[in-house]
Amino acid sequence: MRKRMFALAGVMAVAAMPALATPASAVTRCETTDARYVANIQLVAKICVERHPSTGKFQSRVTLSWTKLNNPGGFTQFEVYTRLERNDAMLEGRSCDDFKTWINSRDSGAETCATSWSTRNPPLTGDGTIYYNTGPGQRTWELPGTSAIR
Repeated sequence: MRKRMFALAGVMAVAAMPALATPASAVTRCETTDARYVANIQLVAKICVERHPSTGKFQSRVTLSWTKLNNPGGFTQFEVYTRLERNDAMLEGRSCDDFKTWINSRDSGAETCATSWSTRNPPLTGDGTIYYNTGPGQRTWELPGTSAIR
């Protein structure tokens, strides 16, 4: 009888201990565009929304890769804008205008524009827009949004 009581007391003590918080699991949702050809430069954009595995914070990012083809032109403007959104409403955003220099100076490469890590509540999606110019007139490239992280 005494053994059962000690065993029962041990089980009750373990059951009474508070559960330790577990870190959030990493989740990433991405969409990749079809290749776009501008001024003999092949462009591919990948838009992602991610939940950080240890902090549980969220971030949106656009990674643009490019490859110059025969006799490539250049850009007078190339700005990447990424947004962390909920129900198509922007919560966080970041604009990166260094892409013009990178694309004009390298034959190929990939660079990323990302929002700060955010504590906003899900569901959250990533979205983005690219503004570019090769001469007269700015063009807009709307990127596909990601599916939501909940």
